[in-house]
Amino acid sequence: MIGTTACDNQPPRSSGACQPCRSEQIFDCARAMPDDARHTVDEGPVLRIAILDFMGMGYSVDTAYSRPIGGTQSATCYLAEEMARLGCAVTLYNGVAEPTHDRGVAARPIAELFQTGVSDLDVVVVSGGCSAGFVTLWRDTPAPRPFLVYWTGHMSDQPTAAMLADADFRALWDGFVFVSRFQADAYAATFGVPADRSTILPYAIAPAFEASARAGAPPLSARFAAPILAYTSTPFRGLDVLLGAFPRIRESVPNVRLRIYSSMALYQVPDDQDPFGVFYAQARRTEGVEYVGPLPQPRLAEAMREVCALAYPNTFEETFCIAAYEALSAGCFVASSDLGALPETLGGFGILMKPDADKRIHAEHFAQMMVWLLTNGRDNPDSFDAHQRRQIDHVLTNGVWSIRAQQWLDWLAQAMPQAVPHP
Repeated sequence: MIGTTACDNQPPRSSGACQPCRSEQIFDCARAMPDDARHTVDEGPVLRIAILDFMGMGYSVDTAYSRPIGGTQSATCYLAEEMARLGCAVTLYNGVAEPTHDRGVAARPIAELFQTGVSDLDVVVVSGGCSAGFVTLWRDTPAPRPFLVYWTGHMSDQPTAAMLADADFRALWDGFVFVSRFQADAYAATFGVPADRSTILPYAIAPAFEASARAGAPPLSARFAAPILAYTSTPFRGLDVLLGAFPRIRESVPNVRLRIYSSMALYQVPDDQDPFGVFYAQARRTEGVEYVGPLPQPRLAEAMREVCALAYPNTFEETFCIAAYEALSAGCFVASSDLGALPETLGGFGILMKPDADKRIHAEHFAQMMVWLLTNGRDNPDSFDAHQRRQIDHVLTNGVWSIRAQQWLDWLAQAMPQAVPHP
């Protein structure tokens, strides 16, 4: 049995006919827009949304298509693009050096926000935590203020979440968006984040992975005949365990190969400053392993069409796991850890094991699981092909950004009228 588990460079300013938005009219207007349309103030109400990223990285929506970036940043880009397609005026504020505008979305240096303020906006989404300076800016903004959303993919024990321990800081936010039930429960338990202001809107797969899935995935039966494994997450989430396990896997399955698409370049860390260079060096000298490094999403989606399984002996509590979700969409079998939100993300697909705290034991157990998987995948082609079709259908039905952006707008339509004055 398989498995276990068209705006300008900034949102337009309101005229007398378009006041800061707090009504269903905006959302009805956005939902009615065709995919290739763009709304302007003259055509009617526009929901003006800013997504703020204080992590220091600079990017626009095009960046997610042209070079590797982190999961939070790519999710921000794809959500913004789909919201713009639905008729919203969306601006990204982050570490970009100069204003840009592509794929219907503006990107501006976050320092500009402290000059222009936020009064022109209807919704401000802060992604991954904020600075003390933003808190001051917000409190100095006269009412009525935009609807303020705390959106995070980080776990509650991460430094970016620490400010939520302060009750006054928690009270600033009109809404909290989490990416899994596991994560939402952790924030409620750790910080007392109110359930009535919280929602769960998971991440989704990159458009390149969606296009690849809709084009038809090569069957798993063919992939298991000449098996290629892949590791696509960040290096600190289990790459060392996989490198320890792979020689054991290859002893039992001599024709198996491993491709590693991983480095800290996702977070704009230069190669000569990457603290995990020792892992990449080990990969390069291990027989059967090809160290590739991270790829832009379109190239990664194409590469994953050859892969039979995502080999991910995860050691890090994920709040979602985009890498695993995209692997499902690519038709790969996912082998990972029963840890964090991974069972929730996989939705019953793939195979998971409890990770041992001793990484040597973890590697041994993971190798045993992978040998089982590779052997059964080779010997039961029809069963695995059927499983593959179900998992791809599951992701395309539930986990693409066009669906997720509409869910965001539906939630905002419900939540915004309930906004209350802030202290």
